[in-house]
Amino acid sequence: MAWVYHPEINLENLSLETAPFILAQVIALIIAVVAVTASHIGYFVSKVSLIERLILLVGGALVLYPDPIIEAGGAIAAAAVLSLSYFRASRLKHQPN
Repeated sequence: MAWVYHPEINLENLSLETAPFILAQVIALIIAVVAVTASHIGYFVSKVSLIERLILLVGGALVLYPDPIIEAGGAIAAAAVLSLSYFRASRLKHQPN
């Protein structure tokens, strides 16, 4: 479905001018897939709360919207929650028992 809203990821018009934009699209879509999956499962590297799951789901869905500002906002929101989960797990791992 992503290629319908972002046909540039098909790499048909790949050039040095379009490569950074396409790379950003692919990274945003990877973040979206991980975010939506984590929201569905309720776990990334640590357990995610209900509000974090909602942010992950909405952020992942916004990446598909064909507006660069909205897409970037969704990717940033999802990446922030994923990072929070990662650092939460890291902090818990290094706590003394």
